[in-house]
Amino acid sequence: MKKRWIVVIVIIAILFLAPLVVAIIFPWTGINCKHQDINIKTGQIRYTRSLWFMTISERVEETILSKAMEGHIVDVADIKPWHRVNTFSPYLNNSPHYIFHSALSQINQIKQSGVCT
Repeated sequence: MKKRWIVVIVIIAILFLAPLVVAIIFPWTGINCKHQDINIKTGQIRYTRSLWFMTISERVEETILSKAMEGHIVDVADIKPWHRVNTFSPYLNNSPHYIFHSALSQINQIKQSGVCT
């Protein structure tokens, strides 16, 4: 009976501690990370949180760009609308570079300049 409890405690410890430890060795994996995506057709931003390769939370926010577009969709080509901007992992305050890596920064610069108010 004691051995079963020890096995259960070890398994629970592995499940809860592994995402924190593995993130040091393999950063930016789906084990424990946050993603930021931009919809290049509407200007919206999507924030996604993953744990054990499963999405545990997701929210879509309007930006100054999407508000300026007033709901219009830019349909320039047959490409997917959502593109990865940043991926953050615990203990790291940087992200690998993606094609649209600077998109959120550029939207904030537009907002601060007052061009789209």
